[in-house]
Amino acid sequence: MNLSRIPLRVLLTGSAALLALGLAAWQLGRLVVGPAMSSASPVAIAPDLDSPSSTNGPLPATKSPGALSGTSLAALEAALRASQEDADPIHRDAALDALARGLAPGDLAGALDWMAHRTNSPAVQGLKSRLLHRWTQLDPRAAAQWVSQLPADADRKAALADLTVVWAGTDLSGATAWVQQLPEVSERDAALLNMAYEAARTQPAAAIKMASELPAGSGRNDLLVHAVSQWAAQAPAAAAEWAGQVVDPVQRERLLGAVAVAWGSADPLAAGTFAVTTMTAGRNQDDAVVGIVQRWAQTEPAQAAAWVLQFPAGPLQNAALQNLVQLWTDQDPAQAGDWLKGLSPSPGRDRAIEAFATKLVPTFPQSAAQWAQTITDETARLRELEAVGEGWMASDPTAARAWITEAPLTEPVKARLLALAPSR
Repeated sequence: MNLSRIPLRVLLTGSAALLALGLAAWQLGRLVVGPAMSSASPVAIAPDLDSPSSTNGPLPATKSPGALSGTSLAALEAALRASQEDADPIHRDAALDALARGLAPGDLAGALDWMAHRTNSPAVQGLKSRLLHRWTQLDPRAAAQWVSQLPADADRKAALADLTVVWAGTDLSGATAWVQQLPEVSERDAALLNMAYEAARTQPAAAIKMASELPAGSGRNDLLVHAVSQWAAQAPAAAAEWAGQVVDPVQRERLLGAVAVAWGSADPLAAGTFAVTTMTAGRNQDDAVVGIVQRWAQTEPAQAAAWVLQFPAGPLQNAALQNLVQLWTDQDPAQAGDWLKGLSPSPGRDRAIEAFATKLVPTFPQSAAQWAQTITDETARLRELEAVGEGWMASDPTAARAWITEAPLTEPVKARLLALAPSR
């Protein structure tokens, strides 16, 4: 958590808990919560114990487990209890962050060993995760040795996930080499999966290579989709070439769709052309095209609309038009309406007008009703008029009843709408 973004008023709440935390940490001789505050750093802590330039000198060697003194353990327990008693989750998280950072590097192993025997409350779990995160940043191999000695239970599983994700973010090759020597296959695979997701943020090609070491299944498939999506955001042509070579046709279509959607954020026309010309017609292609249109509509709705109108009439064009108009109406309903006026009667136009009218109902119900009556398909028109009546009754029942009485609806539908209780 970035303490600089926590409002001062939040940090000053729960003063009793914070005072207890500060006193306990003072006994540890590592953490200082003082009055020196600024807009950039609301809480002043001790010098950075992880920095070689700290006034505390070189980093002390990590102590062996259980090396904390009785006084230090008592102070840590008091500080942890104070954070547990704080009802404000933001303030409690800030206190745990400060406590974890305030411990000397040499005390991390002892603190973690002590907490391994504590009841696993949210505060204990949160502090253990923070301490292991910090230890891994300082000395990943020592932290890994500590984790490897934990019994095979939920705590070990959580600790292994924390360790490998943090380690992968700083030294992917070192973390991978350590994980590959784990004797338990399921544990090794889970760690590789976690690390690959972390690696995908900055090294997506490496994450894809790591996926090849995992057993076939949904976990590996989902990882590949995520990694190729990250890759396509950086190098769409390379990602597309790799995805096109995947042998499994079902997985290949998923990967191509992920490439197209990620590519659409930077170059929607190229991405759309790729999706239409490369992918096989079906659900994956439809989802990719709609995803591209959704992103395109947020910046250039008119250009996206012109592209969609080039599609052959059918379900894909209908879905794309519906999503396009929904987003366009949120941005500029007048402009979207002007564009709709230029469309020739078609199923796609009807779907677009349905989307437009639905968006207008909450604020412009009378206009929504007028637009709904221009839908050419009778079934779709009656369905949308009924939906307009329901929405109008919720916002202005008096005006809605007057409209419903004269609307081109069946008598049973009118009776149902007129009987609706207005929302409060």
